[in-house]
Amino acid sequence: MIRKIAIGLMVASFTSAFAQDGATLFKNNCGMCHKLGSRLVGPDLTNVTQRRSKEWLHKFIKSSQSLVKSGDKDAVAIFNEFNQMVMPDQNVTDAQIDEILKYIEENSSTATASAEQQEPQKPVEPEITDKQAFAQLVEKGAKLFDGRLRFQNGGPTCISCHNVNSYNVTGGGSLAKDLTDSYTRIGEEGIKSVLSGLPFPAMKNSFEKHPITEEEAAAIAAFLRQVSKESHETVPFDYASLLVWGGIPGIIILLGIYSIIWYNRKKKTVNYSIYSRQIKSY
Repeated sequence: MIRKIAIGLMVASFTSAFAQDGATLFKNNCGMCHKLGSRLVGPDLTNVTQRRSKEWLHKFIKSSQSLVKSGDKDAVAIFNEFNQMVMPDQNVTDAQIDEILKYIEENSSTATASAEQQEPQKPVEPEITDKQAFAQLVEKGAKLFDGRLRFQNGGPTCISCHNVNSYNVTGGGSLAKDLTDSYTRIGEEGIKSVLSGLPFPAMKNSFEKHPITEEEAAAIAAFLRQVSKESHETVPFDYASLLVWGGIPGIIILLGIYSIIWYNRKKKTVNYSIYSRQIKSY
């Protein structure tokens, strides 16, 4: 009897060590992009179990892009509504998804869900109370974005993967999404949530051991806010034309320099000094 009780306690202890409740699973896998009652990076999940079937939710959570590529109308509509922001595949089991959905059901509000469906909320734009302080924050964010100022914990620069149309920074990479209108799409809270939650695999690999501080996240959010505000006035820089029209004069100048250097090395079609010596010997 004692032996059975001991085995039972060991099994219970082992199970509880690996089991996670719905709240924890939601926070760790969904919370950086989704909320209940309002939109964040992704859609509001209030009463989502009433709007979609359990089978569909399992497929979407595990791999939303598989559903989008299959032509599923609901998945394509959500993908387009949120500016084709790719939701990363989630490494969760069916049992864990059930726990997440149970948590959503228990914490949803029917009134909030219906109101959200009728009139989707836009990201709230905080009021700027001190314009000088905000300008300094924008400047710091721009320097963090393009690497003129290093992150406190040594993370890579944003510009290595992302581009923004701004006169304050040079052109960036194309490995990840252009962030010019990111503030308009997800707001300050969404940007900070992405920078702290690291929902995308590439970001997680880059910043998991080099986390961005709250102050740095606020500066980047302020910079992206300014970029979004000025985007209609900013003309994207044409680097291709610069390479072409800058390269042609550069080649001409280099050829001219090489010609001057080699001019005295060989004035005739052959080495004239050798030719003269041969003629003299005759």
